[in-house]
Amino acid sequence: MRRVAHALRRNTPRGSRRNIEAHYDLSNEFFAEFLDPTMMYSCAYFETAESTLEEASIAKIDRICRKLELGPGDHVLEIGTGWGGFAA
Repeated sequence: MRRVAHALRRNTPRGSRRNIEAHYDLSNEFFAEFLDPTMMYSCAYFETAESTLEEASIAKIDRICRKLELGPGDHVLEIGTGWGGFAA
């Protein structure tokens, strides 16, 4: 049964279009129901057990920037974190 379901979601040009639409055509309101205001849907970095999701999302970005040793004038190409958390 799983093979049949998988076959119906084939990544042919037409199937890929349907698969992309099923994932990306959901509304912002839908994601806002379970994401924090940063709207990032990649992993967060919880520094403490008491950290909120928003604090953990910001801590993740801060940690990445520190590890990359980013400074004034540096640029980041952000791919795949949600709605542009680095764009602030």
